[in-house]
Amino acid sequence: MVSGKSYAIVGRTGRAGESILIKLLTGMYDNYEGEIFINNRNLREYSYPELKSIIAVVFQNYARYALAIQDNVRLGNILKLDEERILHNKRKMNLGEMVL
Repeated sequence: MVSGKSYAIVGRTGRAGESILIKLLTGMYDNYEGEIFINNRNLREYSYPELKSIIAVVFQNYARYALAIQDNVRLGNILKLDEERILHNKRKMNLGEMVL
């Protein structure tokens, strides 16, 4: 993986191994052989909060949260709370008072 890039892992459900790959990358599975590197750093060297701050996953069986948009955005990166960026993007998308 390359820093600053976004990736999508897709495949035929139940056949391509994409869920296993994502679970490995997000630290959900930690009993594996070999090495996995993200940004030239071994996956085992990352703390769980660090992994959550660099990887966001939307599984097929996603959940919706009854939260304000700012709180939903914060769920994507718990280490970076950037209120001004959230407000800027709300204005940019012309959301105004439609969302809080």
